[in-house]
Amino acid sequence: MVELSFGVLDGELIQPVDNAQFTITNRPVLFVKAEANDLIGYGECAALLEPLQGDASLGGVLDQLRSVGKDRIARALRTRGGELLAPGMVASLFGTDATSRSVAAMLEMAFFDLQLKTQRQSLASWLKVTATDVEAGGFVAVHGGVTREEFEQRASDLADAGIWRFRLKIRPGFDHTPVQWLRSLLPDATICVDANGSYRIDGDDLDGPPALNRLVDEGVAHVEQPFGASNLVDHATFRSQSPLRVCLDEGVSSVVAAKQIVKYGAADAFCVKPGRVGGVIAAVEILRLAETHGIDAFLGGFFETGFARALLVALAGLPAATLISDVSSPATYGLPAGEHFPPQLASRVLIPQGSGVSGGNDGWIADQPIDWERLEINL
Repeated sequence: MVELSFGVLDGELIQPVDNAQFTITNRPVLFVKAEANDLIGYGECAALLEPLQGDASLGGVLDQLRSVGKDRIARALRTRGGELLAPGMVASLFGTDATSRSVAAMLEMAFFDLQLKTQRQSLASWLKVTATDVEAGGFVAVHGGVTREEFEQRASDLADAGIWRFRLKIRPGFDHTPVQWLRSLLPDATICVDANGSYRIDGDDLDGPPALNRLVDEGVAHVEQPFGASNLVDHATFRSQSPLRVCLDEGVSSVVAAKQIVKYGAADAFCVKPGRVGGVIAAVEILRLAETHGIDAFLGGFFETGFARALLVALAGLPAATLISDVSSPATYGLPAGEHFPPQLASRVLIPQGSGVSGGNDGWIADQPIDWERLEINL
C-alpha cells in the first residue's frame, strides 16, 4: 500500500532575482512524499509562484495534483496490484502541457526515490555514472537596483568558493553593463548570459542581433534563450549569422521539443531542466539526443532545495553533460542547502552515492515546518 501526501515549504531568496519578465523574491517549494514498506520517497516541484512564459505555475501544479493527479496514480497502482510505479511509467500518466510535465516530474521523483531506497541504490549508480564529482557553475543574482559594489561582492563570494563559470541574467538595456562588471572583476571567468526570450530577431542596437553580437567582444561563451521559446526559426537564423553560440533553455521543454530544435539546427547547446521536461527519464533522453547530434548540454536549476540540487549533481555526472551545470549550493540563493553542500574539493561537488535520487540528502525535509496533506489513494 502506497500513501501519498504533499506540503509546501515557505521560502524566500536571499536577494531578489530579475529576469526579463519579472522579479523573483518568494520561493515556496512543493514537496510530495510516497510512503511504503516503512520507507519514504520524496519529490520536489520545480514550479515557481510566477512562472516564466510557457512554464507551469505552482498554483496550477497544486490544482492538477489535487484534481486528477492522485486518481491517475491510483489507477496505475491498481493496474500493478499495488506495486510501486517504475520511473518510466509516471510521465505516461499525464499530458504534454507544462503543468502536466511538472506534476509528472515531481511524482516520478517521489516514486523513483522510493524504488531506489528499496533497492538500496543511488541515482548515480542507476544512471551508470562513473565520475565522482562535477564542476559547479555559479549564478550571480542581479536585480534592477543592484549597485556595482553589490554585484561584485556576490561574484567575489562565488569566486572565493572556487567557481569560475558564471551565468548572468540580461535584458535589453541591461546586458553589456553586468558583463563588463564581471569581466573587469574576474578577467579569466567563463561568462554565459540568459536573456529569457527578451530580444527580437528584427531588433536594433538595444534589443536585436547587434546588441547580442557585441557580447562576443566581452568573451561571452553563449547566450541562453535570446528569442521566444517556440521560435526556432529565429534562433536558427541568428545562429547561422552570428559568432555567438546559442543555448536554448525554455525552448527545451520536452523530448519532442528537443527533437524539433535538432531538426531546425536552432541551438549549439541545451540547458536541461528535469522539472520542466517531465522528469529524470525525459532529461536523460534529451541529454542522449544532444550527445548523438553533437550539441553541448548542462543541467539547469529552478532555485531548488539541496534535495533536488543533489539530483541535478548526479545527472551532471553523465558524459552528455559537456558544459558546467548549475549545481552550486542553494545557500547562494537562500534555500536550505542539505548535507552535500556547499561544494567540496574547491569548486567541485561530490556526486551523491547514498540510496535514493538525492543520495540520502533528504533527512532534513522531515524537520521542516511543512503541513502535510494526505492524498487519498483508493485502490
